[in-house]
Amino acid sequence: MLNVAQGLRDVSCTGVLFLPEVTLLRDTPIEMMLELPAEMPASRGMLIRRGRIVREAGPSSLSDRPGYAAAAFERVYWLPPDPRRI
Repeated sequence: MLNVAQGLRDVSCTGVLFLPEVTLLRDTPIEMMLELPAEMPASRGMLIRRGRIVREAGPSSLSDRPGYAAAAFERVYWLPPDPRRI
């Protein structure tokens, strides 16, 4: 499992651009877990996005590591448990 929170560059509805510390090949399957903020009750919870690497972006002015673009094609949303039911 890779934790790329520090290397996250861009997130959209269709994918993500990130800077991992390892080399990834095109078509490598990935799974992203995004924790949604509790401060926004309408959107709190956990979002799981599954996708694949679609391209490598060269190093940027911010990092000497290459970036990778991943297309997301499946998502699962989990609401946190209701504290009144615990």
